[in-house]
Amino acid sequence: MQSAIANTAFVTKKEVNALAELNEQTRDISVLTFNAVDFSSDASVTAEEIKQYYEANTQRFMLPEKVKVDYVEITSESLSENIEVSEAKITKMYDDYLASVSGREERQASHILISASDDKAAALIKIESLKQEIEQGADFSEVASQHSQDPGSASQGGDLGWIALGEMVKPFEQALFDMKKGAVSEIVESQFGYHLIKLNDIRSETVVPLAVKRYEFEEELKNDAVASMFYDQSEHLASKAYENPDSLGAVVDALALKAQTTDFFTRGEGKGIAANKKVREIAFSPLVLGQGSNSDVIEISPTHVIVLRINEHVPAAPIPLEGVSSKIESLLKTQAAHKQATAAALKVKTKIEAGEAIESLVTDGVSMQTLSALKRDDMAKVSDPMILFNAFKMAPADNAKVSVKEVELMKGGVALVVLNKVNMPESIAQSQLDQVKSEVLREKAIRDFSSAVYAIQKDADIDKNTRLTD
Repeated sequence: MQSAIANTAFVTKKEVNALAELNEQTRDISVLTFNAVDFSSDASVTAEEIKQYYEANTQRFMLPEKVKVDYVEITSESLSENIEVSEAKITKMYDDYLASVSGREERQASHILISASDDKAAALIKIESLKQEIEQGADFSEVASQHSQDPGSASQGGDLGWIALGEMVKPFEQALFDMKKGAVSEIVESQFGYHLIKLNDIRSETVVPLAVKRYEFEEELKNDAVASMFYDQSEHLASKAYENPDSLGAVVDALALKAQTTDFFTRGEGKGIAANKKVREIAFSPLVLGQGSNSDVIEISPTHVIVLRINEHVPAAPIPLEGVSSKIESLLKTQAAHKQATAAALKVKTKIEAGEAIESLVTDGVSMQTLSALKRDDMAKVSDPMILFNAFKMAPADNAKVSVKEVELMKGGVALVVLNKVNMPESIAQSQLDQVKSEVLREKAIRDFSSAVYAIQKDADIDKNTRLTD
C-alpha cells in the first residue's frame, strides 16, 4: 500500500522549473546595521528603575539551595593497610606456579610418517626399513624428505617446529614427551599411520625465583582478602545505616569509622566527595533532605562506598539588591540602548521608504554593507544569520518603491535590509532540475502516505487496552 501510494506521486515540469529557479535565485541587498553598543553611552538608568526591575524579577537573582552533609566511607585502600599475608599461602602459590611452568614445556621435533590407510602391513615394513637406515647412520632429515608422506613437513626434512602438550594426537605426544634430546623414537602408531620421531630440542619457561614472585603473590592475596572484607564491611554499613536512620553514630561505633563533614554544595556543583553527581542527587533526595534519614550505601567507585546524612540545609534565597545592582544596571542599559537603536532604525527606514538615498543616511553608530548576487547559502557573506534569512523572505516592493525590512539580529542590535534587486538564473543545469524533481517527489510521497494513514485511522474503530499502559 505504501509503495502504491508513493508511486502515484508526480510533479509537473513547470513546478520543477519554478522551484529550481527559486533555489538558484540571487539577490542584491544593502544592509544598514545599528549596533546597540554605539547607543549605550546615551542610555541612563535610575536607582528606582533598578529597584523596580529587581522586585519584578526576584526569581532571576536567587542564591541556590545548598546543603552540608556528614558522611562515613569505606575504601579498599584503607582496608588493605591491616591485611597480613600468610606465608603458607605464598609457598602454596609458588608450588602451583612451578607445576604450571613445567606443564608449559615445549619440544622441537621432526618426524617421518608412512600412511597405513591402504596397506597396513606394507606400511609397517616400510617404516621398519627406514628406522634401520637411520640406525645405520642415514640423516633423519634426508630420509624424511625422500620418504615421509606428511605433505606439511616432508619438504622441511620432517620439521614440525615447537610443540606443546595438547597439540598432537595422544600416541605421538606420549612418545615425544618421554624422549631425551637428540633421540629417535621407536615406531609410533597413530590414526594417521606409522611415525618415527626425532627430538631436536627442549625449552621451558624461565622459572622466576620466589623472592621475585612473592610480591605478585602478596598483592594477589591482599586483593582477594580486601575484596572479601570490602563486601562484608559494605553490607554491615548498609545494615547499620538502615537500622539507625536518625544518626551516623551507631555506624561509626560498629565499624570503627570516622565521620566527616563536607563544605556546602548545591544541586549542580560541589567539591571533594560532593563533586560526585550521584552524591549531590542523593543529598537532595526526599529520603535524605525531606525525611532527614541516612542515605542508602552510595557507590562512588567499585572500591569506595559512603553513607551520608544532612548536617545543615540552607534554602534558596534572593541575592540582596546590592549584590546584583550593577548587573541589573548593565542589563537595563543594554535594553535601553537596544530601544534607542531600534528607534533610530525605524526613523531611517521611514526616510528610505520616502525615497532618500541610503548612502546619505549612514551616520555615527550606523554601518553599511552592500551585497550583490547573494545566494541562499551565502552565510559567510553576512554578519548575522538573520540578515540572510530575511533577505530571501522579502518580496520586491510594488510601484517602484524600495522594499526595506527591520531585522532583530541574533548578535544584538538592529539592521535594515534593503532589497535592491532579485536576479533570476539565465539557465539551470539538468542535474539541478533532476535533484529538485527527486526531492519534490519524495516530499509529496511522504505527505500523500501520511494523509492516507490519517484518513484510515480517522475512519477506523480502534479499541485500546489501557490496562497495559498503567
